[in-house]
Formats: sequence, C-alpha cells, structure tokens
Amino acid sequence: MINTAVKHIQPQDAFDKITKGDALLIDIREWEEIEIFAYDVEPQLVLPLSELSTRFHEIPRDQEVIIACNSGSRSHQLVQYLREQHYLNAVNLYGGIQEWLNLNLPVTWDNQIPDEKKKSA
Repeated sequence: MINTAVKHIQPQDAFDKITKGDALLIDIREWEEIEIFAYDVEPQLVLPLSELSTRFHEIPRDQEVIIACNSGSRSHQLVQYLREQHYLNAVNLYGGIQEWLNLNLPVTWDNQIPDEKKKSA
C-alpha cells in the first residue's frame, strides 16, 4: 500500500531546496492573490487551483514539488489529492505565504500579471 500521508516542509527548508534547484515551488493561489504579493523564488510554477483541471499535466512527477498557497490549507488538500494520484514527490509548504512572510523570505509586491499569463480554466 502506498503511503498517501501529507508531508510538510518548513518555509526556510523549502526556500533552501528551491534555490538549490532540488525542488519546484507550485503556487496554487489565484491570480488576484498573486497580484498582491508573490513568492520571489525560482524555479516556480504558478498554477491557480481554478486552472488545475486543464493544467494538471504541468505538475512534474520526476522531481520534488512544494505546493504552496496563502495559509497551507488549500495546498494541504491538493497534496493529499496528488499523493492519492501517486505523486509521491509532492509536499505541502507549512503555513503558506503567510509563514513565508513571517520569516522574511523573499516576495514581490503589487505584481502586474499580463493578461496572456492569466489562462482561463
């Protein structure tokens, strides 16, 4: 039986892994949230939860993915779903961008997202 229990990662550990290229951050917040402030780290993939059904194939199976949202709630649910779909490399960012901010990890503010980046679901 596959262990589908949700794994969590602390923001500082996530930042270190992402910046070393050992993991991909997937921000599942909606475009309106990202326009206010966004994770300032690469590599990352912005995949709003509302677009998941049409963009699910963009989530890599061959590397660790850190799923992130505002507080860690939506990302926890998605990681649980992904692990049930055999994405055993998916982990939840503990506390989301709120905890990321509390630790003074890098963000960008007042992002202007071009319309062509805002794919419709």
